[in-house]
Amino acid sequence: ATVNITAADSLAAIYTASGQDVACLTENTANTRLTIRLASSREVRRFQKKMEETGGLSSDDQALRKTSKGTEGGIYASMYIPNLSIGTVGGGTMLPTQKECLSIMGCFGSGGVMRFAEIIAASTLGLDLSALASLASGRRMYSLKGTEPTLAPLRKKEC
Repeated sequence: ATVNITAADSLAAIYTASGQDVACLTENTANTRLTIRLASSREVRRFQKKMEETGGLSSDDQALRKTSKGTEGGIYASMYIPNLSIGTVGGGTMLPTQKECLSIMGCFGSGGVMRFAEIIAASTLGLDLSALASLASGRRMYSLKGTEPTLAPLRKKEC
């Protein structure tokens, strides 16, 4: 399945905290998608054999390595963000709080942009997976514990 549930929310929060241009959200979330698929036990065995033979892995194999257990198969999830416009030097990144945020993540300065992109993709992936799980369970997301109302089953409205 391929979806995009909360990419704009995740990017807006990260952009604000790190001095990025929030006006770029529209184009930065275009074509952003979460992909989830099952990795079969055959794929896991292929991965294990490749590890033993060469030690070399493609990016898909590296992701499979992180998500599979034994030879039972597993779930593969990835976040694709093709239009990410970010920087770790200059502009809003020089504001004290935003500079501190990037520094805490180890991303401030030249050479930190790839790490920053990985952090953005990982946090966006996590938020999308959480939102998808919430939607799949029939529950809404609430930020404060104890604020969830009793939910009636969703019904189609008749026009």
